[in-house]
Amino acid sequence: MKRFGTNSSSVILGGVLGLCWLASWPSSAADQEFVIGMTAPLTGPLAEFGTAFQKATLLVVEEVNAAGGIPTKDGVVKLRLNVLDDANSADRGLANIRRLVQQDGAKAAFSLSGPVASAIAPFAEGRKVPHMTASWMVPDPQWRYTFPIVAAPPQFSGGWSWVAKNMPDIKRVATFVPDDAVGQWTEVASRVNARKAGLEVVAQERFTRGSTDLTAPLRRLLTADPQAIDFGGSGAGNVGLAVRQLRELGYKGGFADFGATSTEIVGKLVGGINQIEGYVSGGYAQVGLPDTVHSWEQKYTARFGRYQPESSDRVNGILALEEALRKSGSVDPEVIRDTLAGLKFKSIWGEAAFVPMEGEKNAVMVTYPVPLCKVKDGVCALVSMIPTVPNIIKP
Repeated sequence: MKRFGTNSSSVILGGVLGLCWLASWPSSAADQEFVIGMTAPLTGPLAEFGTAFQKATLLVVEEVNAAGGIPTKDGVVKLRLNVLDDANSADRGLANIRRLVQQDGAKAAFSLSGPVASAIAPFAEGRKVPHMTASWMVPDPQWRYTFPIVAAPPQFSGGWSWVAKNMPDIKRVATFVPDDAVGQWTEVASRVNARKAGLEVVAQERFTRGSTDLTAPLRRLLTADPQAIDFGGSGAGNVGLAVRQLRELGYKGGFADFGATSTEIVGKLVGGINQIEGYVSGGYAQVGLPDTVHSWEQKYTARFGRYQPESSDRVNGILALEEALRKSGSVDPEVIRDTLAGLKFKSIWGEAAFVPMEGEKNAVMVTYPVPLCKVKDGVCALVSMIPTVPNIIKP
């Protein structure tokens, strides 16, 4: 058994379905317990994102319960978070949520990645369980109970436009993304928006996550002589490896990553942030951030010892659910779902809202300002807050 936390207890239970983190609190006889069932990759290549999602949600759950819970017409509600590891497997993620809903009584489901969320969406619809997913790839008019909680990256809302306007020497760009669903979506979005910004897309290459030698696809990419390369959605480890091997191959151009990767981590992986001077990133600036982000970083670090920037938008699920519970005054999942549709809530980055996707009135997306930063003199500084738009360019 591994203990996790101070005011709450967390238990890791081994089993065929993975790890279960159970946070529980003492409650009075009048209290109602509202169980949140989360499936996330706590192991494997996406574990950094999964643990950030789990910890961000747990931190808010603890704060809500420490403040006395949420008053509803059915009594005071205390929250409980149960988390199972899916290692980014769609089948395992669906099995996890089935177990959490059917056995643990979860009244809301949380998921992380697109493939897992897509597997869960039909189940959530059939059981009428609000489903909050940290994937922006899921919007679909048939899934009324599924709510993406992470805004689409700046490829969808002006990242390349900012580059074209503020870095006019860059004319020729390329993409280097994973050969998975995330890479497929970001590659298309990057290409379409780069062209809209008047940039020439000269190459597109993909790689397999976890690869330790990327030189073959990178050599092919470099034959097109790009001036900037977008790594959208690749993750810090893959980006660091790609940057290091690109430099070894003689590449002198710039980098962009509208998928929101920590430039601080990438800099450490490549031998110093000076190696990525001029790098434009869709988030996680080191300076110039809103006060709300600094406050969140301090709370998160105090609670868990190490800050994970990925937590700053993945906390939206629990923030939106808390607001829906308070606004509706009900623990009925159908009432909560109806409240979430069109809900406005405070995110770490500013005002957020669930709004209809452009052209798909029954498909919901979340909008809030997203940060764009640029590495200058060894520091990634905020250069713009880009409004997100309720639109996805589908592959």
